[in-house]
Amino acid sequence: MSDLIDYDKTCILKIGEHPFIKHESYILYRKSAILGVTSISRSIDDGSFSTHQPFNDVTFGKCYSDTYDSIDDLMSFLES
Repeated sequence: MSDLIDYDKTCILKIGEHPFIKHESYILYRKSAILGVTSISRSIDDGSFSTHQPFNDVTFGKCYSDTYDSIDDLMSFLES
């Protein structure tokens, strides 16, 4: 990551937090989407998505908790 690039600083992932993370990285939340199981399965099958080892609970919690401050925020987003 560079000070020359404007990036989302909400959730920074460090090397070692997941085997896929090879350098300090960030999540681009503004590009996130809620997809159904059928859509995700189709994208895996056609090669559009690639799969990796799941995040451990701590790293997943870090990414999720930085997205929504509470379950109420999540529900408001889903209902909008």
